[in-house]
Amino acid sequence: MADRIEIDIGDGKKAVCNSVKTAAKLIRELGKNPVPPELEEWSLDDFEQFTGKLQYGPKRIVAFLLERDSATDTELRESLSFQNNRALAGTLSGVTKVASSLGLRSDQVYTQATKYEKGKPVRKYKISPAFKNAAQRSDWPSEDDLKPGEEY
Repeated sequence: MADRIEIDIGDGKKAVCNSVKTAAKLIRELGKNPVPPELEEWSLDDFEQFTGKLQYGPKRIVAFLLERDSATDTELRESLSFQNNRALAGTLSGVTKVASSLGLRSDQVYTQATKYEKGKPVRKYKISPAFKNAAQRSDWPSEDDLKPGEEY
């Protein structure tokens, strides 16, 4: 299934693109700001290096977001058996550290937004369309990719 990406083209009008590549091309052609990180195309080499360096916990988070497209902090904690947001944040930092070590940004993998419900923060994580596209092209994750391995 193709992504549905809306681009503001000015005068209150939006263009709908069915792929990350088309959206990035349209943004460039319109002379808009640089392509947002979540729409930057992943090279096969970058993708393989990134996923190859991820440890088991961060890999599970990324795989879960790929499966669902987005999830709240509560959904991630419950599905992946994290006791609290501190444990979740620690594991998410593994994604950020691997991305950073390759000269990438975490928002090229996922984005995070916080909203407040009844005065309490609810964090929502969303896989980036470009990362999802790269994962689909690479048929990642496989069953073997999600097997626990040696952690340090």
